[in-house]
Amino acid sequence: MIFSYTADLALSKINYENGDSTTLKYTASGHPYRLYRYNAGIIISKSFYTLDKNGLIISAELFKGPTKIGWYRITYTPTDQIATVTYSDSSGNLSDEQKYTYNKTGDLSNIKSAGSSLSDYQYDTKNALFKQVKYSWLFAIEKEDHLFLSSISNIQNCNYPNTSKQNETFSYLYNEGGYPKKITTKFGGQTSVATVTYQ
Repeated sequence: MIFSYTADLALSKINYENGDSTTLKYTASGHPYRLYRYNAGIIISKSFYTLDKNGLIISAELFKGPTKIGWYRITYTPTDQIATVTYSDSSGNLSDEQKYTYNKTGDLSNIKSAGSSLSDYQYDTKNALFKQVKYSWLFAIEKEDHLFLSSISNIQNCNYPNTSKQNETFSYLYNEGGYPKKITTKFGGQTSVATVTYQ
């Protein structure tokens, strides 16, 4: 993956090895308002965001091609962390409500849906891969990659008690500044290794 940023270090584009890409568009005041996913240069899906008066994203309309497939809404804690994400289909019928909880360092620790555990996350104590980057959390909500949860500390484990086959682990080698320079990912019996380059 190759990452591009705005002048104030907000994540704006991801280019993938297979030629796909994801682009996040910002308002003149620096708030996200559109997300597009491309395959071979063609838009295949998109999210249109609605912001409150403080610039927080409170909802997103979801499209696959030109067709609206649903939306999600976000509520926040008093410290502007995500409290809930509520999903509905294109007809407005509720499909899921996820509740977010956090650990003492502010990292997302658990997501629960309908009273059952969806996921449990564990982190290291080093400098996060996206610690200096704005809006990486939005790419996590849009389910681009679990690594985007690494905005405070680095994600180490994604555990799914109800579907353990989806469990994923990450391990790191760090540079002198305490940021990841190599990431090893294990998922579904497969291991992959990525080298991180900073500018």
